[in-house]
Amino acid sequence: MYGAYTTEKVIRRKVPVWILRRDGINQRYWKWTRIRIVTEQRGRYEFYGRGRDLYEAIRIATKNPPNGYVDVEALDFIENPHDYSVSGEWVWYEIES
Repeated sequence: MYGAYTTEKVIRRKVPVWILRRDGINQRYWKWTRIRIVTEQRGRYEFYGRGRDLYEAIRIATKNPPNGYVDVEALDFIENPHDYSVSGEWVWYEIES
């Protein structure tokens, strides 16, 4: 199962900050800040295991986008889907057997 999804990401960025000095002059400084942006990423699930477990894992995976490329046994994914996924929504996905 692979496709594209949108997720919220935290990045560090330098922004200019104007500070009024004691002598009355405005001076620009650069300060690191963290901002949240919504990005579109691509990911893939590779499941292996029994047929029933594969069906259940794919059903759960349609609601949880992967964290990059994930190669996991279907039963492990069913027990802990949030260990292998990120918060977000699928834009599109395809299921291959």
